[in-house]
Amino acid sequence: MRPFSRRFTPCTFQDLHLPEDNGLLVIAFDPYTYSQGKWLHRNEERQTARKLHFNFEALLEVAVKRSEGAREVVSCEKREGGFNRVFIIEFDNGVKVAAKVPMPYAGPTALMTMSEVATLKYVRHKTHVPVPQVLAWSSKPESDSVGIEYIIMEHVSGVALKDIWGQMTELQHILIIESVGKLLKELCALDFGALGSLYLNTADKPSGTLPVDEEYCVGPHCGRHLWGYQDDHTTKAAVPTGLQGPYLTQIGELTVAEREPSQTLAEDHLRLLETGLKTLEVVKNSMDPQDARYPLLFHPDLHARNIFVDSNDPTQVLSVIDWQSTGIEPAVIHAVEQPDFAEEPLLDKTLDAEVTHDSHELQAHAQRYGWVEEGRWDDVVHMYREEYAGFVKACVASREECETEEDAERKADKLWPFDLR
Repeated sequence: MRPFSRRFTPCTFQDLHLPEDNGLLVIAFDPYTYSQGKWLHRNEERQTARKLHFNFEALLEVAVKRSEGAREVVSCEKREGGFNRVFIIEFDNGVKVAAKVPMPYAGPTALMTMSEVATLKYVRHKTHVPVPQVLAWSSKPESDSVGIEYIIMEHVSGVALKDIWGQMTELQHILIIESVGKLLKELCALDFGALGSLYLNTADKPSGTLPVDEEYCVGPHCGRHLWGYQDDHTTKAAVPTGLQGPYLTQIGELTVAEREPSQTLAEDHLRLLETGLKTLEVVKNSMDPQDARYPLLFHPDLHARNIFVDSNDPTQVLSVIDWQSTGIEPAVIHAVEQPDFAEEPLLDKTLDAEVTHDSHELQAHAQRYGWVEEGRWDDVVHMYREEYAGFVKACVASREECETEEDAERKADKLWPFDLR
């Protein structure tokens, strides 16, 4: 249900700095555009989709005001994620914070921001799961000086589990899995009477909510897959009610509505999906025990990149990050999730076994979307065009007897998966 995993990669730009002559903050990178790489397919669309319009200076001002003891920003690093842009901001007192702003295609951004804030506060107050503290946030860009939804939170310490997993012993692997398991057990013990997403029980809460207690309520599920958002560059009209009614049935109906035509027969696709819906009806009515259906608040992307541990003792969890789009869903939905170390490689099994899950998935993403790192673009494009020319030449050489060279070239051009020429 979440085909596109979220991760952040740092940009290679210089830090922000304060020149000595006038004391004004100089931005040595562009906070509004995507600069991490380019795409061989639909590059202009994807770049445009990642163009953000907001007041970066106002965001920095909010960060300074909400950070106790800070007077000014001394450095900042921009990090690009699948659905967010994050700025790691350091102040003159040595403290760091993370400011996160969503991409337009991330989903219903106002609901997502409200829900993530509520989820972080709820988990922080109701469990021992360590999560970042929220320092400032806004879900109303039209009435805020920053001009975009944002969350400013404490910068987590430690190291991502994915970066240290290969250096850990087998015993440490067992101990960290045990540590994570104990934390997840606390999440599973939380009791909710409805499906959806968490929100603060305030005057600004979305309509149609059900109270959890005086501080929190359950409202529309903010997951992008339920609101008509598909891949990383296009959106469709939002589902007006978010998630209400039978969960599994609505997921299937949305899938049918979103499915785009392919080279195979549309009738076959629809018939298969209709069969799947009928199967879901049987499954949901025969779930036993009832525990498989109970509403469960669970991390939507619990992989090693989102678990931060102590670098000196990697069996100790310091923080669990990236709770965006967290939902309260039937427990059975999460039963099929696998941790990084248990997943099959996404690519050729003959690849170096030391290559991490993150690298495998990044390569798979590059193959699917044609993403190329900025520093390698010129070299890759040169090789890419040579490959394209060779492909066209091979198609012409193997054409049917009744086919002209021009027809073969047009056919090759149509078959080529990327639009860059």
